[in-house]
Amino acid sequence: MPKVEGFRVLGSIARAFYSKSESFCEDALEILQDILHYNGYLRIWFDRDISFEPGSDLSADIVSLPRLVTSRSNERLNEDSRITSKKSVKLTVVERVIHNIGRN
Repeated sequence: MPKVEGFRVLGSIARAFYSKSESFCEDALEILQDILHYNGYLRIWFDRDISFEPGSDLSADIVSLPRLVTSRSNERLNEDSRITSKKSVKLTVVERVIHNIGRN
């Protein structure tokens, strides 16, 4: 197979994988939207503000998907002042549980 043909084949394979990953990202965003609809409190566990409004930073690609604050992903935001640290999230959860003890 000539080199040019090899690049064409690799290019078509790359396009197919990109298309499939975009579809999976769209599915993940739909699931995330449903989860946050039922429990908005879970937003503190993510590394960025999550808005599903038009014009938001979310898009169906692997780089812009929200990551958990506990994630070790290279794509996780860690320089943003809005980000909650793992320690802060854990403390908030414990405080919330303590506050709710005996209320149910």
